[in-house]
Amino acid sequence: MEIEYGFIHITDDEISRAITDEVKHIALILMKDDLKNYINKMGNESTFKGWIAHICPENINIDKRLERPHSEWHAIWNKEIEIYNKSRENIINTPE
Repeated sequence: MEIEYGFIHITDDEISRAITDEVKHIALILMKDDLKNYINKMGNESTFKGWIAHICPENINIDKRLERPHSEWHAIWNKEIEIYNKSRENIINTPE
């Protein structure tokens, strides 16, 4: 990035990176929202593969990268399923 006469010159690469970052951020929000909806709908029957099949059925058989235990998809799954399990524990353990 260069500053010329009070204007900031932004390169095409910087614009591309900014757009890519924004799209990735939006995609993660959509993934998390869809996962929350899936878990709420399926409850204890929720599975990682079931979620993937729910949002993109073609990927469950094609894209083996999704099955890597340290993928971003798994990280999102693990976090949301932990939140769901804790909320269920609070419901079960709440005195009447």
